[in-house]
Formats: sequence, structure tokens, C-alpha cells
Amino acid sequence: MITAFLTIFFTAGLLFFGYVFTVFVLDERRIFAAVPLSAVIGFGAYVFFLNAVSYFVPVGISFFAVFYALLAVALGIYFFRRKDPDRLTLGGLTSRQLKMILIIAALISMVSGIVAVRTLELDDMSLTHLSLASTIAQGNFPVMDPSAPDHPMGYHYAPDLLVAATGQVVGLPLWLGYDYQTFLFSGLTFLLAFVLAWYLSASYLGSLLAALFFTYGGGLLWLNFTAGISPLWQKFVLHQNVFAPWKFLWFMTYPRLNTSFIYAMNNHSIALGTPVMLLALYAYFRALEFRGWKSVKFLTLAGLLFGYLALSVETNFAVLLAGFFCVLAAVTAVHVLQMRGKFSGIELPGGKKTLFIFTGIVSTVGLGIAFYQGGIFSTLGSGGAHTFGLATKFWEIGFNGGTTTILSWEFLKEFGFPFILFFPAVLFYRKDKKILFLGLLAAIAFSVPFIVHYVSRPWEMNRFFAMATPLFAFIVGLYLGNKLEAPGRTRRSKVVLWSVGALVILSGVMFQAVSVLTPFGSIGKFDQPLLAMPPAPSSADQPAYAWIEKNTTIKDRFFPFSVDFIRDTGRFTPGYFENGEINTYPNEIAAYDAIMNSCSARALEQLNIDYVYISSFTPNGNLSVDCLNQLKANLVYQGDGGEGETSKIYRVSYNRP
Repeated sequence: MITAFLTIFFTAGLLFFGYVFTVFVLDERRIFAAVPLSAVIGFGAYVFFLNAVSYFVPVGISFFAVFYALLAVALGIYFFRRKDPDRLTLGGLTSRQLKMILIIAALISMVSGIVAVRTLELDDMSLTHLSLASTIAQGNFPVMDPSAPDHPMGYHYAPDLLVAATGQVVGLPLWLGYDYQTFLFSGLTFLLAFVLAWYLSASYLGSLLAALFFTYGGGLLWLNFTAGISPLWQKFVLHQNVFAPWKFLWFMTYPRLNTSFIYAMNNHSIALGTPVMLLALYAYFRALEFRGWKSVKFLTLAGLLFGYLALSVETNFAVLLAGFFCVLAAVTAVHVLQMRGKFSGIELPGGKKTLFIFTGIVSTVGLGIAFYQGGIFSTLGSGGAHTFGLATKFWEIGFNGGTTTILSWEFLKEFGFPFILFFPAVLFYRKDKKILFLGLLAAIAFSVPFIVHYVSRPWEMNRFFAMATPLFAFIVGLYLGNKLEAPGRTRRSKVVLWSVGALVILSGVMFQAVSVLTPFGSIGKFDQPLLAMPPAPSSADQPAYAWIEKNTTIKDRFFPFSVDFIRDTGRFTPGYFENGEINTYPNEIAAYDAIMNSCSARALEQLNIDYVYISSFTPNGNLSVDCLNQLKANLVYQGDGGEGETSKIYRVSYNRP
């Protein structure tokens, strides 16, 4: 009960800060815009300042201090400005239209939350999520790699930092903290897409379609339903035994190239980062629209959000950066040509000078933050395996299970109508510079995986499609909305357009429907529990972990490497790297192998190991008695969980008091 109360208090406090900033600083009083801006600004400010302050203050203190500081600032501004009008408005919508988009956003959040709590798929159980968040909660800051704690973590850890914070501040279990983020930011993404679309079109229908398409737009995977006709007929009509009769649901709903936001957001960095990207774009456009102090406010917000984006979803940051560089190049080219008397009629948003300066400021501020705040960009060149090269077969793209080529049937099934209709939509909006900029971002994101090869983690390049397809779909939504509202449209043509629109989102809707009934990762298993939780430690491990929590700190390192051990204790286990998840450090791996193969005390000291953990459940990592004697290890804990389950903790004595 206390956790539920504190969660509400924590959420309300950050929403209040975001509300005060939105209404009294940005002067945004439209309800449909104030709601998502308040949430993204509130939570974004918390994670941004939590990350910055924790470089100077222990993160365990920062979790609380930053929250209460933001709350105090919000209260101060509110009471200082309390005489100012803060009445919210419909902002050009009818009350019915406002209720409609808020209900849709609430439904998206509710269903997305159910899907999230029912699964631990998409990396929840990996070193880089629950295990990483567990170490941060225990004081791992600046964030170091739990498998190589002498090296900074080259990863977008913003979601994990927020999970650690909710775990410490409100007592929310770490695994539920990720679901909390999905619940919050899925509906907010829809609302922010609507805000951006309304700004670009002022059309309710076009904005609604653009937001829905951005959230649910995907390929034609639903066509794979035909693969289910035969097995279901055999099972339910002919009553035959059929192996995996529901297997077709996987191919019918789960994209293999991350081509749907509603699917990809279950990887938490995308859930947290996508609304940040949308708000950064909106603030950038608004900064170009205004002059004076209001322009400065939006420009500052755009730069801060752009930099923070690198800590949550660096692929989107890289695409936006490339887009900004293209804008700078285009403005320079237009200026040179106009000096030569050509293209004198071209008008750019905000004017050439303002556009160039503002774009340069946003890019510079964002880059400065990205390279100093932590995460991937801050660790470039510091070691590891961030190795890139040019793709040798630019017409192919790989995914789990094979490859596909551009314009093949498999390719079209993955990308569907958002890709097909993107081209006529961009042609239709060829005179709208802001929509063209979004089209440019979509094209860049789509092209990168075909051009750049990520040597150590090639599958990661598919993350760019999780940005490209929603932007394709967003522009298509604006386009279809415009066509539907065009005067003289026949009933038959409207039916066709509405049918196409339904097919754009069908795969995304079916993904969520199927995932509610049978959890992602357990397709066809309709009897799974509502809540998917990490496995509990064994009866022997539980008391050992309690001893570790009481008698050790984050500075103490354990052997052997175990993702589960890190997750359950928040302690580092250096040396080995499972599947080369983020970086590969040859010296650490060599030292780990030397311990396992020859009981090397020197290697153990190289990894700065403090304790050796022996458990019935980690036989491959258990050191022999002779090895422990050779290392002069002292037994400091021994437990018996019954039924042959045992656990022991040895303290390594080299150079130890």
C-alpha cells in the first residue's frame, strides 16, 4: 500500500513540475498539449538532472534530492505566479474531440501496460536492463559496466536510471519499474504525435490519423494469418494432435525488423526516448516560429531535449543530428545560390539566418550534452567494441533468421503501406519545409542500416527502422487525413482510404491484442500468469544474498560472472561477457579465463575480485577446494537451503586487511 501511495506521489510531483514549466514558462495552455508536455518535461527533467547531479553527489542521495528540488522549484514558481491566469483551453478542439484523443491515449497506455507486465522479453533479463538497474540502485554511478567495472557503461541507460530511482524512492520492484515506464510513455507518445501533427496541419482528422499511424503503423504481417488455417483446422475440427498450432501468431504479429513503434517500445529506451524526440522536434519548430524571449525558451528546451535524447535512444539522436547537419548544408547552399541570383523565391522557416543559427545552437548544445553526460557517445574511443564499417551488400538487411532485400515480398510485408505511401505523401507535401524535414529524418533512419554495418552488434542497426517506420506512417496519416477532408470526395473513395488506413495499423493492433491474450515470448500459451516476474533466488541463495547486502557494498566485486547474481544483489561480477552484449574487453576476458583454467591469483587480482561465491546453481563457475586454498580464500559465509542446496562465500585474502 505504501508503495502505491509513494508511486502516486512521485508521479504527481514530477507531473506538477512539468505542468508549472509548461503553463508558466512555455505559456502552453492547450489541454491536449499541456498533458503530454507536462509528463515528458517532468520526467525528463528528473532523469536529466539526476544524471548530472550524481556526478557530484552520491546517486543514493540524488534519487531523493533531485525529486524534492524539482518539487520545491515547481511550488516556488506556482506561488510566485499564482496570480497569473493558468486556465487551460481546448486549443481549437471541441470538447468531444479532446475527450476522444485523451480516451485513446488512456486506452493505449492501459493496453500497453498489460502487454508489458505480462512479459520479460526484449532484454528485461539481460545484463543491460534489470541487472544494470540493480547496480545503479546500489550506487553504481558514474555508471560502470557490471561485467567490466573499470570501464564506463557505453549504453543508453536513462530508462535503467529511472527504474533504479523508482525502486529507491517509492519501493517499486525493478522489474515493474520498466512496465511503469511503458504504461506512462506509450499513451504520451500518441498525444505528442498528435500535438506535432496539429501544429503542422491544424486538421483534427489528419492529426488523429498521424498520431494513430505513428503509434501503430506497421507492415503487412497480418497476411501471415493464412499459415494458421491448416493447423487450427486440424486441431479444432479434425481433433488431431498438432505441434505448436498457434505458431502462426508469431509471424502474424511480431516484426523482425523493428518496424512498428508499438512493438519496439517494449524495449524501454524507445518507450522513454521517442516522446523526447517528438517534443524536441516540436520545440525546434516552435523556436523558429517565434521571436524574442519565447523563441529563446523553446530553443533552449529543444537543445536540452536533443542532448538528453542521446542517453535514452542514441539512434534517434544520431538521425536528428544528421538531419540538422543537412539543414545547415541546405541553408548554406541556398545562400550561395541566391548570392548568384538563383532560387531567390525560396523561403525557409524562420528565414535563412535564424534557421542556420538556431539549428547550429541546437546541434551544439545537444552534442555537448551527449559527449559529457554518459552513455554511448560519452564512451566512444574509450575501448570496447563499437566498430563500424560500410555495408558490402547495401541492398540487403539482416534480421534474426535471415536476410531480406529491398522491395522483395518479405521486405514489403515488414514495411507495408507506411513505406509504400510515404513517397506520394512526401510529394504531396513538397512545399511544406517542416514536413519535408520529417521526411528527411525518416529517409535517413531508413537508409542507415543498408549503408552502415555495426561489426560487433549487427542486429542493433534494425533499431533505426523503429524510427523510420513511425515517421513514414506519421506523414502518411497527415496525407490520408488531407485526402479524406478534400471537398468532393466520393463515398467509395472514402471507403478505400479508410480501408487503407485500417491496414496501416492492423499489424500493430493485432500485436497488442495477441500479446494481451498470450504473452510476448510465450505465444500460444494462454495460461500464463498476469505478471511476468524474474525467478526468485533459490532457498540457499536468498540468505546468502541477504548477507551480501548487509556486509558488502557496490565497491566489492564477486566471482564468477552471473547476470542473475548481479540482478539479485546489485554487485559487480567482472571478467566475462555474455554474447558480447555491449563492449568486449579482451584483458578482462583473458583474466577471467585464466582464473577458470589455471586458478590464477594474478588474474583474480587484476579483476580486483573481493569475494568468491559458491552455489549449487552455478556449478560451471565454482572453483575447486584446492583452488580456493591456493588463493588463501577465507570462508565468511556458509548456508544450507535444504535438499542439497548450498551456498558459500569466500573472501580473497591477497592484499586484503
